[in-house]
Amino acid sequence: MSTYNVHAGHAPAGGVGCGAVGILNESNEARKVKDYLITFLKNTGNTVYDCTCNKNMSAGNVLNKIVALCNAHAVDIDISIHLNSGRNDYTGDDSTGGVEVLLYNDELKDIAKNIAGEIAAEFGYRVRSDSTTPAGYAGVKINPDLYVLKNTRAKAMLIECCFVDDMDDAEVWNPERCARAICRGLGQDAKESIPEAPAQAPASGSAVKVDYAKDFNSEYAGVYTVNSQDGTLALRAGANTSKKLILNAKNGDKVRCFGYFTKEKDGTVWYLVSCNGQTGFMSRRYLKR
Repeated sequence: MSTYNVHAGHAPAGGVGCGAVGILNESNEARKVKDYLITFLKNTGNTVYDCTCNKNMSAGNVLNKIVALCNAHAVDIDISIHLNSGRNDYTGDDSTGGVEVLLYNDELKDIAKNIAGEIAAEFGYRVRSDSTTPAGYAGVKINPDLYVLKNTRAKAMLIECCFVDDMDDAEVWNPERCARAICRGLGQDAKESIPEAPAQAPASGSAVKVDYAKDFNSEYAGVYTVNSQDGTLALRAGANTSKKLILNAKNGDKVRCFGYFTKEKDGTVWYLVSCNGQTGFMSRRYLKR
């Protein structure tokens, strides 16, 4: 088991130092992710401290308070939860702003890459990289100048979960699912609380009406990679090739199965999945764990 500090990166909404506001409110959403994440990590036997600043102060004073709270505990990792801004896409352009994990140096790069990849797979977000990204570590950025990363005693990471001002990000955003994805990236898988019953597809950014799945199997839940003979795989609105096409995924694309599925009379199994920000059915035959 591990020990963590977890905090939302800004003061409460509506005051000074409260973070970005767009379609989503960073302060509110980061706190939701933080609360879920702390619960999930504690439920799996870890020790977790909530180091969130709940006073409205200047941004600098908020950061000082957070660092002081973090440095009061001896932990393995400090985790700072944020939402990004700067896309200014309030109508949707079929491209997500995406996710990134920022580090002081490359010591946590493997975990950071896992977290970015899990969030990206969960929502269909792209992973963001730049000139500071270590080779082979898409979604990880190195920034030793960020105050929290620079001043906490323990190794720290700052997770920019998605963009508050990107409609494509916001349409599929869910703080509980984000927290579960972070848990998986940490190697601390949260227990899934999916009911063992047929369910309709989770909300999708698509206007296409998606069918209900007929069955559920928790063993099917997880992240898969598209591996089709012709290089693409259809995401459809139902479990049949006659159903409306939502999009074509490419080989190598990551998709998340929710555990729900439908089996055709000929034995073909279709998984209900999230792919590139859309939800629909894909043939199990061309999905690999």
